[in-house]
Amino acid sequence: MEITDLLNNYNEVRECDFKGEHYSVRDNGAVYRHARLNKRMRKYDNTWTFGIPNDANGYMYLSNVRVHHIVATAYYGERDTKVYVVDHKDSNRRNNRTENLHWLTRLENVLKNPATLKKIIFYCGSIEDFLSNPALIRNFANQNPDYSWMRTVSKEEAKRTLDNMNEWAKMSNDGSKGGKMGEWIYKSLGFNPQMEIMRELMQNGKQRTRIQQMPIHSDQITEEENIHLVNANSPSSAVQKNWKTPTDFPLCPLEVSDTALLDYYGNLSKGKLLTSNVYGSTKILDYAINENNTYIWVLCKRTEDEPIKPWTLAGIYTDNGKFVHENLHSFFEEQGGYKKFTLAQGKEWRGENGIDDGC
Repeated sequence: MEITDLLNNYNEVRECDFKGEHYSVRDNGAVYRHARLNKRMRKYDNTWTFGIPNDANGYMYLSNVRVHHIVATAYYGERDTKVYVVDHKDSNRRNNRTENLHWLTRLENVLKNPATLKKIIFYCGSIEDFLSNPALIRNFANQNPDYSWMRTVSKEEAKRTLDNMNEWAKMSNDGSKGGKMGEWIYKSLGFNPQMEIMRELMQNGKQRTRIQQMPIHSDQITEEENIHLVNANSPSSAVQKNWKTPTDFPLCPLEVSDTALLDYYGNLSKGKLLTSNVYGSTKILDYAINENNTYIWVLCKRTEDEPIKPWTLAGIYTDNGKFVHENLHSFFEEQGGYKKFTLAQGKEWRGENGIDDGC
């Protein structure tokens, strides 16, 4: 589709003021800068445009203003650009369609983009390693990023490229991580983007590099670890699984009776402490028991200041006369915890996806 056709293919126009200028903004990412009253007409005044691409960073500009800031302000409100950034969901910086943009904090911008998230895990070893030392990524940053593949797209093409991006992000974390996207991002679904990236890596002679993971000082274990049942700190009826730190379970009954899990379930209440150890404690947000009264799910939040993953889902069941407490997963966002909590019960999740879907 020609640029002129793309410019005139839109459904909505909104108005906004940004950095002392007044704009009309179409939902396809085109902007119209209104001429200033009683002042000299400038080159791009009173003209619909997607902007001018900047080859140094890939963004579209109108004079010295990034177009995506104008579009996001018109459709999603004004934000402090010292705190928030405008994220391009499909990583195409020239796709300023409204559905491709959203305001995020700088940390969210790193963690919610599937391509960026996957590369960070590849280069840094884990999200936790990156968060504890963001400078790790600098050792592997591409000094000559390729923006040549980016372009203005139609609504249909934008959806296809985002689908391609999400499909790639779901693929296994192997040597296909990294590499430039190139033209595979625009291809119809049904091709294998993972193989496309692998071919590019081979052609460019790039080697896969990993940083050895630093120890994670928390209750969360890595996927590679296999931690067996160990005795809890207390009570004597409690054991723990996938909990690296000896932990107290204050609501755990002292004995395993015929109604063991129902007794435990009766002790639970929102706001109570489920666990406590040298690193802190967890408070109960929500809990549920299965129809057979043989398994309990408990969603908790850590109480210490600024933990990396504040929300945790625990499972509780009985085995060989003991209450087994299993750390099922930890989460960056509350909605990630509630999604896992809901799906674990066999229920349908109708909320939004988030950072934890890419981890």
